[in-house]
Amino acid sequence: TVGMVLTPQAFRNFTMSIDYFDIKVNNAITLVSRDFILSSCVNSLGTGPLCARITRENVGTPRPRTPGTVFSIDTLPLNAASIETAGVDVALGYALEFGAAQRLNVSLAYTYLDKLTLQQNPALPPENEKGQLDGPGRLGAGFEHRANLGLTYSWDRFSANWRMNYLSAIKDTLDENGPTVPPEVNDIGSAIYHDVQARYEFGADREYAVYVGADNVFDKKPPVLGQDAQSE
Repeated sequence: TVGMVLTPQAFRNFTMSIDYFDIKVNNAITLVSRDFILSSCVNSLGTGPLCARITRENVGTPRPRTPGTVFSIDTLPLNAASIETAGVDVALGYALEFGAAQRLNVSLAYTYLDKLTLQQNPALPPENEKGQLDGPGRLGAGFEHRANLGLTYSWDRFSANWRMNYLSAIKDTLDENGPTVPPEVNDIGSAIYHDVQARYEFGADREYAVYVGADNVFDKKPPVLGQDAQSE
């Protein structure tokens, strides 16, 4: 990683930091997905070590299923071959002071994700996770762009904060990773959520505080993906 911090004298109360990160983790622990366990067992013709994680129906089962069909798959954490991620973090901050001990703080945090890959097995190529939602055997939601804008007004013991969270458009499952997901489920647009909070401190040393707040104040509904989605 490499970064820098700017605090220009000509622009009082302003700070800016830029950090570039490029991280690779070998033998990282990750949750092996059910799809990976199944495909590994099939490719090994039932002889691979992951086949032991699959439970099949026995003869005489009380459940209305054909003996031999898959009843459950026990996912488990394993040391993956490697995880790689790279991107840029940018943070801006500015404080405006005015009369009667009042202050307005403005902050912006932005992350650009350039790379996010997972190689579950050294014999397999890395899987691209950038631009794909979280799910079993995945690294997490790979939003290409994330931003957080905040405004905080303070006056003596009182403060009020507004925060806006931005998440860029993303897919449920990338086409290269499969299985194919219908476009109406797979394509998820960008989203903005708003949070607010008010706070008041009291006591001789301001050791007490009461606050009230609300997340997602405009009650923006998350996308409903349905059973065709591969994410969670």
